[in-house]
Amino acid sequence: MDKLDYPVPELNVRISFIHALIAKQGFHFARPEKRTIKKAISWDDVVQVETPFPVSWLSAKIAKKMDKPTIGTFHIYPQNITSSLPFLNNRLVNWLFMLFFREKSFKNCDALQCPTPKVAKWLRKNHFKQQLFVVSNGISPQFINNSHKKEVGHPFTILCIGRFYHEKRQETLFKAMHLAKHAAQIRLIFAGQGPLQKKYEKMADELSNKSIIQFFTPEKLRQVMAKSDLVVHCADVEIEGMAYMEAFASGCVPVIADGPLTSTSSYALSEYNSFPVGDAQALANIIDYWFDHPQELRLMRQNYRDYGRHLSVANSAKAALGNLKQLYLKY
Repeated sequence: MDKLDYPVPELNVRISFIHALIAKQGFHFARPEKRTIKKAISWDDVVQVETPFPVSWLSAKIAKKMDKPTIGTFHIYPQNITSSLPFLNNRLVNWLFMLFFREKSFKNCDALQCPTPKVAKWLRKNHFKQQLFVVSNGISPQFINNSHKKEVGHPFTILCIGRFYHEKRQETLFKAMHLAKHAAQIRLIFAGQGPLQKKYEKMADELSNKSIIQFFTPEKLRQVMAKSDLVVHCADVEIEGMAYMEAFASGCVPVIADGPLTSTSSYALSEYNSFPVGDAQALANIIDYWFDHPQELRLMRQNYRDYGRHLSVANSAKAALGNLKQLYLKY
């Protein structure tokens, strides 16, 4: 069989604000070339489309005409797109994006795969009619097998991972550190980069303990995870926070913002692993709890390491393959 590679060129988007939107998300749109897509689909048993964008929706449409079962992966809320451009992030525009996803992007899919039960609930609430499969993206072995310090503290370290964008809400952690009674004994590490970095550097200067704010390579980030006690996730829009899953699989106990669009909170194992999104006082209280209870922190660390093994890439791949087979046999 020939190499299964069907390249298509980049789609040039000339509307300036859409181009800016795409660039901020790190995406490049591919041009949907019908002939190439037909050739790609012609030999397969099941079609899986990965995004709600042009190549995917044309592929699903063609697959339907060719009588091929099709599954779409739902890994992006409308707010993941619009939050990068605040003038678009409103109820009407987000509803229009949702409608576009439902009536155009995934219309011809027989099933949708999503990473958490919370995402599945959102899809049902918004009247997506497809069969739903819940499968995590999965955690890689290098994080599951990452070493971690045995002691708690020395110093007590909180890690916060993510791009410095509005939807990540890292300012909540800065505010919490003004309220936490142990703030002076805690080291903060913000791993990332983005347009809000200078703002966060100024906020860090107001804290009693110096914070580290910088971008880390994947290897360096794993080393930082190995020395961190907590990983705090403040985002108010997140489909599945892979960096946080990788961190808790590495031994960092997570504290995760919980809100309508914060699907990562599905992974909270106790009341001390989540807080209401944007609530700096609640976050400060949980940080103080873990600081005051090192033995419980060690136990929860092991609970999350075990949980990470359950959410491995291998287990997710096995589940996803089973879903594809089920869809094919049902079709």
